[in-house]
Amino acid sequence: MEINTSTLWLIATITLVVIFGLVWAYIMLKQKLPKMAEEDRWFTTVKKGKIKALKMAGRITGYYGNLADLGMHVERKTGKVVPGKDTELESSELWKEFGVIWLGFGGSVYEYPFRKMEMIDGKVVEVKTNASSIFLKNRFIVSVEDAETKEMVPTKIVAQLITETVHAGLSLNFSNWIGVVEAQVKSACRDFIATVGLRDLTKEQLEKNGKLFEYVMTLNNSGTGNTGLPEQIGQKIIGFSVISLEISDESVKETVQSQELAEERKKGKIADAEGDKRVKIITAQADLEKSKLDAEGIKVTGTARNEILQKTAKLLGKAGAGNLERSRTIAGAIKEFNGKALSLGGNGTSFFVGDNETPEGNTKRGEK
Repeated sequence: MEINTSTLWLIATITLVVIFGLVWAYIMLKQKLPKMAEEDRWFTTVKKGKIKALKMAGRITGYYGNLADLGMHVERKTGKVVPGKDTELESSELWKEFGVIWLGFGGSVYEYPFRKMEMIDGKVVEVKTNASSIFLKNRFIVSVEDAETKEMVPTKIVAQLITETVHAGLSLNFSNWIGVVEAQVKSACRDFIATVGLRDLTKEQLEKNGKLFEYVMTLNNSGTGNTGLPEQIGQKIIGFSVISLEISDESVKETVQSQELAEERKKGKIADAEGDKRVKIITAQADLEKSKLDAEGIKVTGTARNEILQKTAKLLGKAGAGNLERSRTIAGAIKEFNGKALSLGGNGTSFFVGDNETPEGNTKRGEK
């Protein structure tokens, strides 16, 4: 059977149209599917670090998370976060090519009312919305009102809380899981502050890894008759830091500020005293070292002088050395008593030592 030229051209044309159509369809899907997924229409997508739950007929049918970069994935049926890759999701052509998940006929994304506190322009503001996903790590503000100290002084604490989702299925069982976590953290803060005096409520206790932080972290622990947050609500506290502590009573606040100022001044005076003490110690040590060096110098000088005399005595003999020493003594005495009558020797002869002329004229001293 022979195929004429016109038939070949027809086949070639149809093939090109099909190829062009496939390419065009792929390009359109690449553009349209992500937009549809963003709106959760027929498809959905999950951004990095987030988890979504899909539902059908009013109940959750599966959990999907984009946690591959963190080395974790979500168990499809339970929502528990576990180590390893999501092989089922990563093998999906829709996910690999377009980054989307098919919702199925009649399927949708599970949404829940979302309320949390945020710090906006230095003020704590409540934010309300509907959420269609849950973060692996959640960061929000906790405002603890009327936390009373041991003296029953009312205070207000604003802190930042960070939780990690360890079981999305447990968290999404609560219509407002953040509210449950907040309530327990606030209760823990009030319990801790009630055991501490106002003066003892220091920065060291409130800062990261301080005693309040340690107390709040105990909410993760499970014990007899007590279920920790991870097992109760699928959230684990991984961070807690106090942003501010306010004292409601103005008179008490002024008293505390005065005490803090006095304490700082005391610390400053102690520091100055310690500095003076160190200076005095260093100066005394320097003086001691100098005295040692001076003593060593005197000792060395005396030793050298004795050696010189001993060598001179050897050269001149005993008498010569004695005369040398005597002449040195005479020269020293003349220098010391310059211009005065000086008696030398045992015969009582006196000399005037000083200017060559006498006060009366040109007669030399020593002449009569």
